Amino acid sequence: MTTQGHESICVLVVHHDEPAAVQLAQMLRAESPRFVVTMASRLDADEAFALSGSVDVALLPPDADLGLMRVFQGEDTPCALLWTEQPDPALERLAARLQLDGTSPVAPRSAVEAALARALAQRARTHPGDTSRDTEVSARWLWDGVTRHIRLDAHASLPVVRERLRALLARDVDAVLAREVASFHHEHEIVADGLSTTIRIQGTRRLGPRGEAMLRGMITVVPTHAVVRRGDADPLTGLPGRASFLDALEVAQERARRGGRTYAVLCLDLDNLRAINEGFGHHVGDRLLRWTTERLLEVVPDRMVARLGNDEFAVLLPADSAEPPEVQGKIILGALSQAVSLDDHLVYPSAKAGLAVADAETPDVDAPLRDAQSALAQAKMTSGSRLVRFNGALRAQHLALLQLDRDLRHAVATDQLRLHYQPIVGLVDGRVQGLEALLRWPHPDRGWVSPSEFVPQAERNGLIHPIGETVLTRACAMLVRLRAGAGVLREGYVSVNLAAPQVYQRDLVAQVRAALSSSGLPASALRLELTESAAMAEGERAVEVLSQLRELGVRLVIDDFGTGYSSLHYLARLPVDELKIDKSFVRGIGTDDRKTRVVSTIADLASSLELRVVAEGVETQAQVEVLRQLGVDAAQGFLFGRAQAEEDLFADLAALTGSDGSAPTAGGATASRSH
Repeated sequence: MTTQGHESICVLVVHHDEPAAVQLAQMLRAESPRFVVTMASRLDADEAFALSGSVDVALLPPDADLGLMRVFQGEDTPCALLWTEQPDPALERLAARLQLDGTSPVAPRSAVEAALARALAQRARTHPGDTSRDTEVSARWLWDGVTRHIRLDAHASLPVVRERLRALLARDVDAVLAREVASFHHEHEIVADGLSTTIRIQGTRRLGPRGEAMLRGMITVVPTHAVVRRGDADPLTGLPGRASFLDALEVAQERARRGGRTYAVLCLDLDNLRAINEGFGHHVGDRLLRWTTERLLEVVPDRMVARLGNDEFAVLLPADSAEPPEVQGKIILGALSQAVSLDDHLVYPSAKAGLAVADAETPDVDAPLRDAQSALAQAKMTSGSRLVRFNGALRAQHLALLQLDRDLRHAVATDQLRLHYQPIVGLVDGRVQGLEALLRWPHPDRGWVSPSEFVPQAERNGLIHPIGETVLTRACAMLVRLRAGAGVLREGYVSVNLAAPQVYQRDLVAQVRAALSSSGLPASALRLELTESAAMAEGERAVEVLSQLRELGVRLVIDDFGTGYSSLHYLARLPVDELKIDKSFVRGIGTDDRKTRVVSTIADLASSLELRVVAEGVETQAQVEVLRQLGVDAAQGFLFGRAQAEEDLFADLAALTGSDGSAPTAGGATASRSH
């Protein structure tokens, strides 16, 4: 362009500090009327590309993005400068590495003027005497820019669309330059991998220095969003649902078949959402789900994220990412493992994830999602944040887990589960002080299924709540019948285990009160056992619930002590009455000095806190002698009797009843029965 017979120089000043940029622009204009200065704030690479065709020199701030710098090093913009208020050696080194001329507006005559002179010389060599350069550059930029954007964002079936747009733009450019129209504007939606990107293309006519029509153009990329089936959007989070996610998988699979590429599906499940809903209210749980959605969209922008169920999310991970899918998955888990305050409740969320990688040979569209969910099921079997990648062995495990879930639901519906009772014996006099209720499952095909197998599944699928209520009611009623029928354990108690999800359910206290009322059992005859992890996972909530139970008169026991947190701080605050030493420590006492010292320490700790202490897993008389010497109050284990069904228990205890109906002495027939 020309100004008053002199060729002007278009200078773009990109700034983050407007006053400093204004000062720089004023200095440039004062230096020479040939400098036509435009200022812009915080350009991204796409916006910079749109402006680059009509700029001779770009002055960039020292913290400019590397991609922005590269845009202004193209053939049409031969000069890009970093500018700063004061000379900076680190900035000069950066400029040298990028082959840029570092400068400071403090001395524009030297560095800036020299750079602008080179820009003029370059333009003269490239476009000698050409006053239509702006038009050509802008038109070429529009066409190439559209092709570039669509090539990046769309699947391979869009070449025809690109050609249509190029023809349309050529017609529009001709119309603008012929002054038939002043501007044009088009929008086009590109759909790929279940994501929609809108590209807006616009061109505007302006007058050149001699009144000729010239063209300026711009491409704007509207932020990517997931394509959602009508009616499939989740009303709480706004995320697409399962149907839309399967649509995205179908597109990804088609691309894999055409290009031989891979992609991955990540399934996530939030920990403790049920406990948060029941402990703090569903409004807090909803806040957690929305927070999770926000974090996912921050960490994996422009990716398909869906909500599959109550606390389950899915993410479609692309094949062209620089990070392997396992690394991407761990980054996502890390983002979801940060403390967050929700309605004045400090929550420590975490999640587990299952990952499945698919390729052109994947048999069907649903397979990656099924496989990721299989891996997720495996991850959920452990505590803490964990990612599991699917492999062939996991499929068999998942099928077995599904079968276990079906069988367990049927067992609950048909009342297959049974309660057995194991005696708890005082070590001073050897008399039975109480009974622990233990859940048993006589499977019609598999035989006896271990509680370590089916109880965790009951916790995962929510069956632990109806099972726990039934166990509580039946155990209380059993002790009342035992006292009335056999005339024993009139001062004894029954002990019932609580799983972690039960501790945080809203109606636990009401359930306990109802079980005591319906059976007529005194509250002092009921003991509730919970593990350290269950008691301390949500410390404040645990203290509140246990205090309410204690007010009823129920005794509280920390089970498997020594295997969990063992936090003295929380132990001092929890309103508990008894500690149970885990059998893993009892097994080695008398022969393993370290384990003997551990048991001795626990016994001393319990004594100092005025807590009763019971040892589990006692099998030999030698263990009894050591435990008695260490000050342990009571014990249970095979030495005193295995867990028995109620009818067998009645017969054995009745045969051992003292004349006063007090607790009988353990041993004899009790020790002989086994299932």
